[in-house]
Amino acid sequence: MDPETSDQKKQKRSNSYLKYSGLGFQFFGVIGISAWLGWWLDQFLYFKFPAFLMGFVFLSFFAMMYKLYKSIKED
Repeated sequence: MDPETSDQKKQKRSNSYLKYSGLGFQFFGVIGISAWLGWWLDQFLYFKFPAFLMGFVFLSFFAMMYKLYKSIKED
């Protein structure tokens, strides 16, 4: 086995690990910000039902899942 290919495989594996571990923080950040924005809009517009909160959270969740799908598809 060629040592260069072994090193390249290890480096690619570690890059994938870093890429997907950072994706969890992105999920948390995007969903958290959209939840806060939805809550703020619901409070600002005096909605009794948290329509913007739920809408923004679901929209951001599905957007991040699509981003994950595209990312996995590239690899």
